[in-house]
Amino acid sequence: MKLLNYYSLVWLFLSVTFLSCHRDDDEPIQSRNAISRLYVSYSDYQPNEDEKPYDNVQIIEPSDQESFVLGLKHVSEAKGGAGIHFFPYTGMVFQSEKIDPSAQDTMIYMMSVGETGVLNNRGKIMNHKLGGIKGLVYYKSNTNQNEDSSIDNLYAASVLDSTIYVFEKPNTYANKEVDPIQEIHLKDVAPWKIILRDRDMLISIAGRDGGVAVFKDLVGKREERIESLEADYILRIKGSRNIRGLDYDPFMDVLVLTDYEEGKGRLLFIEDFSKKQTSQEVEPDRVIEGDNTELLEPMDVEVDKRENSAYLYVADQSSQKIFRFKKDASGDVAADKQLSTSPRTPVALALDARGPVDQEQEVIDPDDPEPDPEPNP
Repeated sequence: MKLLNYYSLVWLFLSVTFLSCHRDDDEPIQSRNAISRLYVSYSDYQPNEDEKPYDNVQIIEPSDQESFVLGLKHVSEAKGGAGIHFFPYTGMVFQSEKIDPSAQDTMIYMMSVGETGVLNNRGKIMNHKLGGIKGLVYYKSNTNQNEDSSIDNLYAASVLDSTIYVFEKPNTYANKEVDPIQEIHLKDVAPWKIILRDRDMLISIAGRDGGVAVFKDLVGKREERIESLEADYILRIKGSRNIRGLDYDPFMDVLVLTDYEEGKGRLLFIEDFSKKQTSQEVEPDRVIEGDNTELLEPMDVEVDKRENSAYLYVADQSSQKIFRFKKDASGDVAADKQLSTSPRTPVALALDARGPVDQEQEVIDPDDPEPDPEPNP
């Protein structure tokens, strides 16, 4: 019995020691298995509360293999989905409501993600200012890189009032009316999608000759209220008409944007993006467009950011389809894979891609993106 008590005490000591050494600001646990899970946000909703509500989130998993099909469905509390964002540190998906200027929606919805990808509603962020939220992105400091450990924020961008609202540790106050810790009012930029490149925020600009606005170290700003914040620089893309989605591939140093006009959609690629650090007008280095693409009104794009990954994903609201293209594609090319979401309308995507790249992919070497020619028989 004494020996049993001894081993019990040793086990208790080791358990406490392990738990006390684990910090919530550590890097997220890396999966030994490949994860490629694409979340789709649908804008449709059932206005009749007596009827069964529509699914407004759906998952494609795996999204990077030969099998490319719609999987788990989920009903969040949002009255029609708009922006969607997954953040691995929290294991949470955040979704904003459909943008409707006539009905000021004031909530952002939170869902936890189980090990198999199953979603569970975990409440909502409530504030009367949260109307027209389209862009969502999360940032948490990494003390392993000597950063300020106090940054643990969700950034929510309103296209209606050109303001970014910042909420600290939002999962700790679910279902409560809460004020943002910051309000950042942007000058001459109506934010659609927002993403982070390290600590810089990139914001897509719609309209004729739109592009991307870059705000350097935006996550490092601490003022409670910032008025008329100007972008550090803006890249205007010549000939663009309705830019909406954007994403950045850090390994290939490529920015990808969606654009459309009169029922003809396209993807625009800006290469060597990190080297462009002044306001300027640019032409895309590559474009995916044409009848074979079947793009009509692409609203969002997500890039697999793992090294040597092969794919990017597009949500098209007009065709009601999700497309998967090779990241090195160009011109009038058909998608590698596509699937219909009809009768649901996809408007936003969030990709959880971690672990090793699946061997089924034809991986891309960033230094040699052109595939080798097939050998002669």
